[in-house]
Amino acid sequence: MELDPAVIAAAIVTVIVAFSGATVAIINARAAAAERLEAKASRARLEETSHNVERKTDTIIEKAVEIHTLTNSNLSKVTESLNVALTEIEGLKRLVESLTKAKDIADNLAKGRKS
Repeated sequence: MELDPAVIAAAIVTVIVAFSGATVAIINARAAAAERLEAKASRARLEETSHNVERKTDTIIEKAVEIHTLTNSNLSKVTESLNVALTEIEGLKRLVESLTKAKDIADNLAKGRKS
């Protein structure tokens, strides 16, 4: 039984096409696996970056709270000192006013004795 050359050529073409299809499928599978590995590595990098940003943000918030607390504490001290100073100034004003009145009275008395 002799085989027809056209049948042999068709069989060879079919084998080549099947082999090419398998090769393309393998290449696509390897590329997809590489893409998945790259995506996994990218997610890991993004997650690490996110954790770093979160730690830095927490540190900034802690420092801001410290600054706020210190500022409020200092502001309270300054306000208290200002209130004490204002009270002392009021006392000094009254003292000056009473001394001025006493001087005016003494001057009037002195003028009255001279007359």
